[in-house]
Amino acid sequence: MQLNYIKVKEFLTPIQKELLLEQALSTKDWIVHRSSKSGKISPLHFIKINYTLYGRQALIMMMKPNTTQDWHTDMKGRNAVLIYPLTSQENYAHCEFENSSINFPAIVNTQTKHRVVNNDNIRINLQVAFEEGMSEIVSLFKSEKPELKCM
Repeated sequence: MQLNYIKVKEFLTPIQKELLLEQALSTKDWIVHRSSKSGKISPLHFIKINYTLYGRQALIMMMKPNTTQDWHTDMKGRNAVLIYPLTSQENYAHCEFENSSINFPAIVNTQTKHRVVNNDNIRINLQVAFEEGMSEIVSLFKSEKPELKCM
């Protein structure tokens, strides 16, 4: 069975998390995501931020209330992604897999089917995509403490 995700320890300080959430909530110029496979507009919105993690560009992703990102796999080259919730865990809709779901910081295997059915709250997270597969990224997180760095 293919691994869907690996939970990671929270590594953002409360101040970092609050500043990222404030940046997201004050953003007016969200980029609307378009599926790389179908070309259709999705309910995902993102902004590039001036931070990196392990040298990779960090993004803030947002879903509006009562929207659904249906079952899908991501394009090749986005094989794993760190998803780090910024909105409160009580209001944060789960990322669902066929046999499980998560609403905590995790490295997600984007080559397995996953979806999000958002609730009536805005859903905001930090994301960092990786070309490498799950095993390489898990090893990276184990060997080097994650640190969000300003560009």
